[in-house]
Amino acid sequence: MKRPSFQFYPADWIGNSNLRRCSHAERGAWMDVLCLLHDSEEYGQLRWTLKEISRAINVPISLLRGLVLKGVLKGDDKHVADPFIYTPRSGRKDGTPVTLIPAQDGPLWYSSRMVKDEYLRTVRGENSSPNPSPNPSPNPPFGEGIGEGLGVHLTLHPTCARPSSSSSTSVIKPPKPPAADAAGFDEFYAAYPRKVARDRALRTWRKKRPPLQEVLAALAWQRESPDWTKEGGQFIPHPATYLNGGMWQDERPNGSAESANFTRPDGTFDTDAFNRWTPSP
Repeated sequence: MKRPSFQFYPADWIGNSNLRRCSHAERGAWMDVLCLLHDSEEYGQLRWTLKEISRAINVPISLLRGLVLKGVLKGDDKHVADPFIYTPRSGRKDGTPVTLIPAQDGPLWYSSRMVKDEYLRTVRGENSSPNPSPNPSPNPPFGEGIGEGLGVHLTLHPTCARPSSSSSTSVIKPPKPPAADAAGFDEFYAAYPRKVARDRALRTWRKKRPPLQEVLAALAWQRESPDWTKEGGQFIPHPATYLNGGMWQDERPNGSAESANFTRPDGTFDTDAFNRWTPSP
């Protein structure tokens, strides 16, 4: 269950030294990025390129680069070289350091405050339960001080409150989505030219339920577009990113392959013709 909101603390926002270095435009872009991070499957993290993030929130990429330069937004498009290590502290003693974001290939962008608070939320949730679950229900992170460029604390909606350890009320897990939600996904994934993060793409497909025929028609020209074919296809978005952004609705530029090549006389999409044209994976 996703948290429906996060609470904003003006004192933390105004008092953060990194944010004070940012322009008003950069702070506005950061608030939009926070909303994306809040809604992400991996809380506080986005496996999108900086260009995809700027497109999603409709701001110039230069504003996001400013946030990176000032240490507000962390990560990299190609490779995250510096791991994010959190050292818990109790009283005057430091605990065992924990690697929350290991060094890894990108794209990966994150808020260190959100990632740390989510880790603390998970740990405290497990310790407060007599029978801790390996996948506890989402609850808001617990803030500690001003943090690193976030300036907000998430709060728990009353309908999502976790019962106390003294309560006998059990947490009812939501049922798994029916298999019908995945109808058409296999056809989409077979046609999509970048085969990565299939499980995440499947979750997004179930959530979005896009029109299969429209998606296939869009892929017919998008996979041949210059943006997708240049440099060996390294700029092709992840399938989950494609679905989240509704990119099958992008306007086709002049000179691209026409999806009408796969349209029957009655106006319906010719799947057989498309499959014959699509290269085998």
